[in-house]
Amino acid sequence: MNTDPTTGGKAAQPQEVFSAADKVVIDPTLSKDQKTEALEVLEQDARQMQAASDEGMAGGEPNNLRKVLVAKDKLELPPVEQAYETVLKDLSGKLATDVAGDTRALLGQAIAALVAVRESPALKKPAAVSSLDKNGNPLPGSPEEIDAEIALEKLDPGA
Repeated sequence: MNTDPTTGGKAAQPQEVFSAADKVVIDPTLSKDQKTEALEVLEQDARQMQAASDEGMAGGEPNNLRKVLVAKDKLELPPVEQAYETVLKDLSGKLATDVAGDTRALLGQAIAALVAVRESPALKKPAAVSSLDKNGNPLPGSPEEIDAEIALEKLDPGA
């Protein structure tokens, strides 16, 4: 198991790094697989706390099982673009059926609103910003610089 404190260590021992399960979901340094691993660890811990509490051995610590399960559900949500498409297809399908006047008007308004929001500049991804300096070297803290550091660590793990 990877014990690198910036990635794998967070996944292997999330209770040491994260104050709450929802913080795992929003951590930009972890991949989805690492987030899943971290939440699995937190769930196992919470279930053990629940079992201890059920047996009268509680240490006064709150059981966070529900919060962990909610965080796991959030992790499984589709990306925003996919969610918009799913809702739009569903509403369009309902509109295609024989619906009454008021319902038809409301569905049309809902579809128009979703299309407007989906296409708004606020939801568009920002233009890619170069993470390289004028010499083509990665800027400090950029994903490229982090990847380069990881590659160097793999070459010489003792350094």
